[in-house]
Amino acid sequence: LPIHLACARKSKAAYFIVRQILDLFEQQVLETDANGFMPIHLALKEGNVSQAELLLSHHAHQQSTSTDGAGDTLLHFACRSGSMDAVRVAIAAGCDDANKQNAVGRTALHEVAYLGDANLLKLMFKLHANANVHDKDDKTPVHIAAERGFTSIVEQLIDKFGGSIRARTKDGSTLLHIAACSGHTSTALAFLKRGVPLFMPNKKGALGLHSAAAAGFNEVVQMLIARGTNVDIRTRDNYTALHVAVQSGKASVVETLLGYGADIHVRGGALGQTALHIAASLSGPEARECAMMLLKSGGQPDVPQEDGETCLHLAARNGNKEIMR
Repeated sequence: LPIHLACARKSKAAYFIVRQILDLFEQQVLETDANGFMPIHLALKEGNVSQAELLLSHHAHQQSTSTDGAGDTLLHFACRSGSMDAVRVAIAAGCDDANKQNAVGRTALHEVAYLGDANLLKLMFKLHANANVHDKDDKTPVHIAAERGFTSIVEQLIDKFGGSIRARTKDGSTLLHIAACSGHTSTALAFLKRGVPLFMPNKKGALGLHSAAAAGFNEVVQMLIARGTNVDIRTRDNYTALHVAVQSGKASVVETLLGYGADIHVRGGALGQTALHIAASLSGPEARECAMMLLKSGGQPDVPQEDGETCLHLAARNGNKEIMR
């Protein structure tokens, strides 16, 4: 409907269109579009405060208690917009439950944590927002802020809101895993200082070091090793950080790990692969760069896997001529 289009636009003209529509067809304030959005949802989503206030002057209670098809409340929409004024409008309308979860389990605090907005965070504290609510991926607002690298927000969620440092996601990842695989060194350090275990594995037996290596974050890798993680620590399948860095084609991390004395002869997985076997089985310039570093560091191309294939066999199949020389 035209009212939905006008509510999604930021302009004086759009405001007057909304006002004219409401003068003629007041009931349209409660109409939903094909996506399940009421006009108020779209206005708050875009941070259109004037339109939102105008809409709420009609059937306020029905709007303030409404949700869209995804279970988002007015407070979800307002927080997602990042507009403090929009959030205040939602609260003034009576939508002030910061712990109400939408269809995927996220609260208004999850949305604020994603934005990293310190002022909105203060407002969430006044609304008694719970930092330990898990969404359907088992992520709390602390996890969300950690993924985004918002160290200050993370610290406040833990220190002020009482967010748990032991919360883990569905795959068993700790907050350190989350920060490490997202490349946020300062956030990872903040977790370590607050007692998040350095050596706690996820369900695959991987530590933060493996997560950082797989994602290619050198600075995090260096920090975790400096903090005491053994460079050759292994996952449940016997893979080291060197294995996973090679598998992901992260040549700079491979170089870093080799510089810290990573053992290139460790065998991992059901096939008993060395890091060089993995490099030989991949294609592309990153894989070749990893392979050359491993060869120059003493990698043995003629050592067989459990199935009898050597690096030379794997390289020949993948056209890695440099390894075959």
